[in-house]
Amino acid sequence: MFAKYLHQKGAILALTALIFPLLIAFTGIAIDFGNVYLHKSILQNSADAAALGGAKMRLNGKFDKNTADKKAKSLINDNQKYALSEDPYLAVKKSKSNPKKTQYYVVKLTEKVPMIFLRYFNFDFMEISAHANAKIYTDSTSPTLPLFNNLVTFENTFYVVNSNQKKFNGDIIHTNRNASVYVQGDIVNGTEMSQLHSSDGKAWNPSGDQYYNGNLAISLDDSKNKTLRDYIEALKNDSNTKKISMQNDIHSQTLHASDLTSKVTFVYGSGDGDKIVSRIELDGPIDSDPNATHILIITKGTGNLIVKKNINCKLIYINLSYDNFAIETDSSSDTTLHATIYAPNAGELNWNPQGINFYGSLASRNVKIQSSSRTFTHESPDISGGNSGTAESDVSLADDSDVDWN
Repeated sequence: MFAKYLHQKGAILALTALIFPLLIAFTGIAIDFGNVYLHKSILQNSADAAALGGAKMRLNGKFDKNTADKKAKSLINDNQKYALSEDPYLAVKKSKSNPKKTQYYVVKLTEKVPMIFLRYFNFDFMEISAHANAKIYTDSTSPTLPLFNNLVTFENTFYVVNSNQKKFNGDIIHTNRNASVYVQGDIVNGTEMSQLHSSDGKAWNPSGDQYYNGNLAISLDDSKNKTLRDYIEALKNDSNTKKISMQNDIHSQTLHASDLTSKVTFVYGSGDGDKIVSRIELDGPIDSDPNATHILIITKGTGNLIVKKNINCKLIYINLSYDNFAIETDSSSDTTLHATIYAPNAGELNWNPQGINFYGSLASRNVKIQSSSRTFTHESPDISGGNSGTAESDVSLADDSDVDWN
């Protein structure tokens, strides 16, 4: 009996020695492949966001690959939680079915996912990839608004202090040949030297004729802005636009980020006795999607923009009031603002905050930039969606069936 027990015990040990590596292998497969699935999901979401965001980039109203690549890389950096194993593949491909009016912006990402258990079986990593094709309709139904193709467009005056503490990535254009420009920067031989930089990194004097563009106009009533005026009127009258009466709906003079979650919000007044909007407090996220666009139009009140939290979606703020208008913050930490800000009637657009990194476009008759010591980077607005009356969005994700890979 004792000899039989010893024989069985030896068999169990042998069986355990045989099965144990298999258990480790199956455990490794479950854990490691679950980890790969997680990485693959993040990689695909990153590729989708980069393709859509890049495809929406415009320069002078047309798709521009260089601008698209910069935007795509920025979105990859924001969305990708793990290091890529090689540089992103960014390309423009033709459509098989309609090459004259349709093209694709393609993003491909590759990553090596390290193994946890399977590395003990000399399986150190698994290479995964994800790609996304954003379909671009080159025969766009969206209006083109060249006014916002620059970082700053002003009419009469541009005033900057402490310019050596700021960096401007984008062009600053004046629409009046006799515009006045004051830039307080480093003093060299008694001459104020601007620390502003154009998009190619060269120092320049923005009051020079090369930065004058008589084809642009700030005023909404100008014939050059007919497309923009028609676009704004269409937004005001669209049945899907959220309309807020200052007299009836606003119990204070402050709007919050939670009031701006509709694609288009139009705040209006009907008489001198109406309440006015004095503050728009960006005190929370408007939309978690960085490619989403939200539009706010106000007609009366100062409508000062108070940036308290990061705004990573694109905000188009159209302030039609005749009051002076300011961008401010009461936050002690750095924040990010993606916005196109158009104030054609304001006497002055004042930029006061210290800690905002700005991505977008500023357009007003007179622009004064004072306290900020951060970056200003041009980013074109996306007006393809929303309630603008377009039949379809200018970009959309697509499969591989129509992409000409040659």
